[in-house]
Amino acid sequence: MLPVRKEIDKNNSFVKHIAIHGMDALSSAGLRAAIDDESDLQALAPVGSPENQSTGRTARPDVVVAEWVGGSVKFDLLPPSWVDSQDPVPVVALTDGWSPDDALGALRSGVRGLARRADGVSMLVQVIRFVACGQSFFTPSVIDSLIGRLLERLPVGDVCAMGKLSRLTAREVEVLGLLARGQTPAAVAALLSISESTVKSHISHLLDKLDLQDRAQAVVFAFQAGFPSADSPRS
Repeated sequence: MLPVRKEIDKNNSFVKHIAIHGMDALSSAGLRAAIDDESDLQALAPVGSPENQSTGRTARPDVVVAEWVGGSVKFDLLPPSWVDSQDPVPVVALTDGWSPDDALGALRSGVRGLARRADGVSMLVQVIRFVACGQSFFTPSVIDSLIGRLLERLPVGDVCAMGKLSRLTAREVEVLGLLARGQTPAAVAALLSISESTVKSHISHLLDKLDLQDRAQAVVFAFQAGFPSADSPRS
């Protein structure tokens, strides 16, 4: 006897809507099916599809999953409201493999989630879910490709990360730990119930105290000091 497929209710406010951009038809269809199998996710019709043309509008998604091709996501092919600098739709970028330069380039362009095809659909769905909830998330394989490059940017002789933590206030340590988890300043502000400007002030102070140049170096420092990373299980 064949198993009965569980009916999924998509008519509730908790469902996140996902747009797929720039993929070939077969890959897009497979990913849409995987997304629609999740109770809290729903794939939207592709931009320019008959479904959208019949309504005369393109629904704004919670996340765009896009192909990373030739060192970029084709943002210019997305509806302008999706890439508005004041309120852009967060993007998850997918490719066959991330070089450190490509991964860093994606982060600089505003991509919030990075994944490889080899990570599998279930991992990609997890990345989508994290990004849809306002977080940044990179699969372990992507983090591995970044760590070596980021370590090269640490100041020479910085080998006592644990000892340097004593320079920070309790709140600065808390902010550093959340950055190591892949949280953005806005997400840190929400989690700590403080303003984003206060979070940025804490980040500036901890960078100065630790002799670091930017948040990327702060994340690597946190790894060295033993903080859990974005893919570590939560206690």
